[in-house]
Amino acid sequence: MRLTATWLMMILIALPSSAQDFEVPYGRDRLVMQLNWNTWLNSPEGIKPEWHSRGINIFGMYDMPLGKSPISIAIGAGITSDNVYHNGQFTANDTMTMLTPFPDSVDIKRNKLSLTYLEAPFEFRFRTKPLGENNTSFKVAVGFRAGLNIGSSVKYIGEGNVFGINQPDVKYKLHKVPNVDNLRYGLTFRVGYGPVNLHAYYGLNPIFERDRGPEITPFQIGLSFNAM
Repeated sequence: MRLTATWLMMILIALPSSAQDFEVPYGRDRLVMQLNWNTWLNSPEGIKPEWHSRGINIFGMYDMPLGKSPISIAIGAGITSDNVYHNGQFTANDTMTMLTPFPDSVDIKRNKLSLTYLEAPFEFRFRTKPLGENNTSFKVAVGFRAGLNIGSSVKYIGEGNVFGINQPDVKYKLHKVPNVDNLRYGLTFRVGYGPVNLHAYYGLNPIFERDRGPEITPFQIGLSFNAM
């Protein structure tokens, strides 16, 4: 993760200087930070993602205007971290990862799946007017995001007699969850005014490899804070 953070900082530093070749009269949204509410679509029967599931995305973006129009395209790179709290238990064999709900009688204090990706976003952007110093413009951005999984883990804290462990209080963590798909990709949308937007992401492929895990579709909405 230390190398990942160093790599990301180098991109963010390089983007502003590279963009000086373009005389753009409005804010470019070259640094985008998103706070997310994460959930799953198509969850297995009985699996309930918790309302407080959350995540964060940080991207460096390179905005390229199409002439003098309010339309531009942008490409970038960054890192995303998703945490989904739920009531399920992961089990795996040689070919399959399964997710089944815990019995209602089990007292779960914390149970989450965490996923980290290096991702490359692409956006078509529209602004209603050139931006002044106060970055005051209505904007819409639609796009696509693709990423490479660099980390996955399960963390459980609760009653025992789960995961083959029978203790009064269990703390369990599994790194590198079996059969998580190395790639993910999906559609993105941002809309808002000035430096604060609403955003959404809809995954076009499941979290797990097809036919080797539950066909869970990631979905996230949240606030996007844009600068530079």
